[in-house]
Amino acid sequence: CRRLGQSGEELIVSYERYKLLQAGRADLANEVEWVSRTKGDGTGYDIRSFNVEYEERFIEVKTTNFDRETPFLITDNELDFSKQNAEQYKLYRLFDFGKKPRMFTLSGSMEEACVIAPTRYRAWAR
Repeated sequence: CRRLGQSGEELIVSYERYKLLQAGRADLANEVEWVSRTKGDGTGYDIRSFNVEYEERFIEVKTTNFDRETPFLITDNELDFSKQNAEQYKLYRLFDFGKKPRMFTLSGSMEEACVIAPTRYRAWAR
């Protein structure tokens, strides 16, 4: 599962660089950072990119081999980061990755863009 996620992130890093190169912004393409690889998984997003005006974009990538409707997990940290950085936050949802990778994007706070349901609880003895 981790390998699938890394493959999806790698594809999006290349995609972001390609878009910036096509827009004539090689300078920005060189600044796209695969944050989950350089800083680890705790930042709340996977990739730091830019639009052509040099405004930062924070991208979380969720990858599945299944269809578009397959639910995905989002951490508390990712959810909080999306709320705090809603103007710059994007979630790239890759699906059918093993066959014919396709994608859609969600923008802003994931609390507003998605139906969020708890999947586990933290418990401790009294």
